[in-house]
Amino acid sequence: MKKLGVLAMLSVLTLGQVSYGDVEVWARRRVTIGQPASPVQVTGAIVTPRTGGTTFDVHFSYTDVYTAVDGQLQGEWTVWVFDRDAAFGDPAKNIGAITIDVSAAQLNDSMGVLIAPAPIPNATRSVEDFAVVWDQAIAWPGAMDLESISVTPTGSEYKVSLGMSIGGDVGRANVTPRDELRVGQIYRMQVEGRNVGNTLIGGNIHANITALAPDRLSNIIHNESVSATIRRAIGIITAAKSIQGTISAPGDVDFLFLPGFASIESVRLTNATTNDVGITGNILAQRGTINSILTTGKIGTNATTKSQIRAGRGILQIRAVDGSQVLARDFYADVTANLLGGDVDAFSLRDKSLNKLETAGNFIGTINADFIRPPTGTFTELDWGIFVGGTFTGDIHVRASVLGASIAIGTFTAPTNEMPNTGHIDIYHALDGAVVATAIDGRIPFLSIGRTPRGNGAGGFIGSNCEPQSLPFRPWAPQVPFDPGATQPDSVISAPSIGFVTISHMLQVEKRYSPRIESPSIDEAVIDDFREGVVWSGSLEYEVDGNGQPLIDTNNRPVIDNLATNDYASIGALKIQCLMPGGAVWFQNTSLTTVAEHLLGEFHLPHLQAGEQIRIAQRLGRGRGTSPDSCGCANLQYRPDRPIENLCLVREPL
Repeated sequence: MKKLGVLAMLSVLTLGQVSYGDVEVWARRRVTIGQPASPVQVTGAIVTPRTGGTTFDVHFSYTDVYTAVDGQLQGEWTVWVFDRDAAFGDPAKNIGAITIDVSAAQLNDSMGVLIAPAPIPNATRSVEDFAVVWDQAIAWPGAMDLESISVTPTGSEYKVSLGMSIGGDVGRANVTPRDELRVGQIYRMQVEGRNVGNTLIGGNIHANITALAPDRLSNIIHNESVSATIRRAIGIITAAKSIQGTISAPGDVDFLFLPGFASIESVRLTNATTNDVGITGNILAQRGTINSILTTGKIGTNATTKSQIRAGRGILQIRAVDGSQVLARDFYADVTANLLGGDVDAFSLRDKSLNKLETAGNFIGTINADFIRPPTGTFTELDWGIFVGGTFTGDIHVRASVLGASIAIGTFTAPTNEMPNTGHIDIYHALDGAVVATAIDGRIPFLSIGRTPRGNGAGGFIGSNCEPQSLPFRPWAPQVPFDPGATQPDSVISAPSIGFVTISHMLQVEKRYSPRIESPSIDEAVIDDFREGVVWSGSLEYEVDGNGQPLIDTNNRPVIDNLATNDYASIGALKIQCLMPGGAVWFQNTSLTTVAEHLLGEFHLPHLQAGEQIRIAQRLGRGRGTSPDSCGCANLQYRPDRPIENLCLVREPL
């Protein structure tokens, strides 16, 4: 009889019944006001050890949970899955596959699953409940490694939310297909590794992560109080060394008959070095927003295997940073902030924007957005835009405008037969900010502004309220050196050399200062309606002190050396439709300059060599009013209440 009893016990364990010392499942109804509840063990859960006894597969159902808690068929549950060792110290065991059956759940039932130690009797480490806010860290890991999580039946994943902390890795390395965590919502995922001696072990996400529920407004009951908050499909995912799987919040257009916008709050890589693989998977919020991607490692694998970072309705920031330090990390990525497409929202200005991309390394890929601009409600515009300290190999497409932001790149890779669009910047409507190449030999191969107008505001290259910046533009300190009170970036296109630049309008537009193009060498420039601004070399020289630093006058400005004569840009070919009195060009070495209508502004040339030509189709001189002496407005509304320098400033609706 004793022998049969032992065999029966072993048979039960083989079937996977919970055993103390292994992985356990505990649960309770979500904390309610005035009715605190202690968690109870879900004895109906099946925990199956794999060979070796260090990894355990887990299966439980809604029926198991509500039977263990109070036998009621409806409610909100918190369920803990954890290595029992984690309740008293560091976890020592792994969780393999977690399978959750919610077929018995009612429509309004929900389950919050925590991979973290439960508040069990005598525990020295525990996590009480889901945090009220997702940026509250989960204090203790629940297991060493975790492989996968799935919810059945398919289509019911939205009933399960996940919060987790793991001391090792999520997913197995080098398995095909990848392990997958597939739930409704991911509230917080911590994969931070552990220190063994002075070495960080683990901290890698190898699995694909998918959250199928949409963003939603939830009432969070915690510590006998109720808080309402918008819960993203994915809150915060943080890993120490690498994220190699795809992170996806696809949304659902038919979720309970409501639009299923699904967003990602934050993806963070915190301790990656140049020797770690970094972020190599895709990050996708196809119908929502991505608030931030912050990494200490690189993004993508190489020029062939780029990460896809895509959002339907905008991306706030993608940055290589360690605290406040910008890191030299290469980004191999195609970034799309306007995946939903459709009409440009010129009034909201928030949808489908990329607010900031920043690395001191190189960027290889394509950027697509409706706007490059600061977030709504931002008081300073200086720190927003695209900042790449190294080489940009790829193209930038802005379907609407760059507004109060900068595109500052070390240099751009020139187009080739294999990559004809490399180095192209195409801003469909307006540039209200800076586009600059900051390296000593930096080059902008191709820049187009205002050629596909979107929206009702004035298009083209427009001015700024910022005092013109005189010293070279520095991407890691984008404030204006001699105007510390400025809140806008300078309105300037600047590079040691420019290939081709084409602009529909150059306008000041109720700004204090006109736009400027500054480059010693421009292959070809095409400007249709040139109302205000200047094209010149940008090579002012300053009086310097004994250390070679510019002398500063009493107004905190550099002292210009008036004897310098290097103001003239070398422009191979220049085409202007009409130059108004507010515009000026300082140029030399032109093969052919054409003014299709009137030259009413200023041309400055040191000389005109044999073979160089300037052709003016109509009038030469200063015009007034709307007579044939003035330029046509080219779809811009005439404003008779303004002086000639500010005519035709407001675009008529398209």
